[in-house]
Amino acid sequence: MEIVLPSLRERREDIPILINEFIKESNLRMKKQIQGVTNESMRALMLYDWPGNIRQLKSAIENAMVFSVDRYLTLEDFTPELHSHKSQPVPDRLSDALKAYEQAHILNVLERSGGDKEEAAVRLGIHRATLYRRIAEFGDEFEEA
Repeated sequence: MEIVLPSLRERREDIPILINEFIKESNLRMKKQIQGVTNESMRALMLYDWPGNIRQLKSAIENAMVFSVDRYLTLEDFTPELHSHKSQPVPDRLSDALKAYEQAHILNVLERSGGDKEEAAVRLGIHRATLYRRIAEFGDEFEEA
């Protein structure tokens, strides 16, 4: 029997959960009290491709915790390679932040699907018509992402 696990870049929605778990584990081991990561850091961590998958993410969190002096890991706590994934600040309003994430996620899945909207809809777990409606709602904003 073969078990196929998608890479971390194909299941970015797991990244925040993994980050929180790695912080909890490292807090116990390092005797620290890191509460989490800043929005800017989370965005960069979500956008990074993680060629080393979960091990690389875990190592990045542990290394950042060693250098952190704050309660939250900032982008400066991480290696410079993550700094290139710094982007627009996350909006304060939850609805705006969710819309921005949804747009970026749909675009990412479309790119990984080679532009095939039917395949992208399957990967997203939504109906194809829903995907077309979301793309239309994003309009010009979608092209800018």
